[in-house]
Amino acid sequence: MIEALLFDLFFSLIGWTFFVILIVALAIGGFLKKLFGIRSSEQNSQESSRASILVADDSVIIQKVIELTFMDEGPRVVFTSDGQSAIDWLQHEAFDLIIADVHLPENSGYEVCSFAKEHYPTVPVILLAGAFEAFDEKQYEACGADEFLEKPFDSETLLNMATRLLQPQEHGNDEQTELAENDRPLGLPA
Repeated sequence: MIEALLFDLFFSLIGWTFFVILIVALAIGGFLKKLFGIRSSEQNSQESSRASILVADDSVIIQKVIELTFMDEGPRVVFTSDGQSAIDWLQHEAFDLIIADVHLPENSGYEVCSFAKEHYPTVPVILLAGAFEAFDEKQYEACGADEFLEKPFDSETLLNMATRLLQPQEHGNDEQTELAENDRPLGLPA
């Protein structure tokens, strides 16, 4: 009888130990996948089909607002805190949308926009400027930016602007182009 109880106790301890080890291993595996960017082939195909946005703004608060704005919408968002870093990113990678503050350290948002339009003429650019900061209308027009947004801004306004700019352009058709659910630029519902 004691042998049977010891046997049950031993296997129940091993069973619980195995269960705990399994849970810890799964948790560590998920953490390591996130840490090292390991993705399944399905995640990789989704990653390659979603929009990518470059945001250049030296305000951590604005970066966080933009991150939260696009978090549930599906695009990949890359943040930089100065104009030179944004230009460095653009030298190595094409983005679907660029959002840049006009008053950046190193290179201004106007310069980032000019560089982007020179190398990626069809990529839309949204310039940001604070309500109490100087905004140069001539530089805005010269750099070829597509839109201007005054800070502070409403997240919904930015989201609508980005969605509109990322939609495929109509080609001589007066009717509005109907997008399939999978063709939505930011993964928005139809």
